Amino acid sequence: TIRILDVNAAFARMLGYQRRELVGTAIADLSPPDETTQRSFKLVREVLDGIRDWFQIQKRYWHKDCRIIHGRVTVTAVRDATGAVKHLIGMLEDITAQVHAEGELRLLQREMTDLTAQEQRRIGQELHDELGQVLTAAGMTATGLQRKLDALGVPEADAARQIADQLRHAHAQVRGLARGI
Repeated sequence: TIRILDVNAAFARMLGYQRRELVGTAIADLSPPDETTQRSFKLVREVLDGIRDWFQIQKRYWHKDCRIIHGRVTVTAVRDATGAVKHLIGMLEDITAQVHAEGELRLLQREMTDLTAQEQRRIGQELHDELGQVLTAAGMTATGLQRKLDALGVPEADAARQIADQLRHAHAQVRGLARGI
């Protein structure tokens, strides 16, 4: 169990304690149980074993009033002349506001994604319903005109047929666009 030997006033204030209240406290007691992770223990073990000199990790800490403080803690080994660890120095940075802002940003990004999808569906529906109906009606009119002109033996019947084909093609494209949106 790693215990606090000393703290500065800023650290004590950050967690809502007096300095004397924290001296002797087990570091693990300052964090919710799920924060005392294998990763934290592994990193401390690596520092104690000389594999690394320091590490940085984000953790949650209990404030004295039971609020959660999000922190970025940097732990560094202080070694003697032989390289053995004399003690560890930890520096805690309060990143609570940053963590909350990142959470808000993720929420806003999800909302923006949802709104974008809704707008795409609305545009697709409008393309299908409104423009699709107009193109269908114009195509039917052009086909009717082409039949009348064919019946009269007028050469413009071919132009009416081309217009009807182009309108059917345009309607198929609008339908494809509406589905793709």
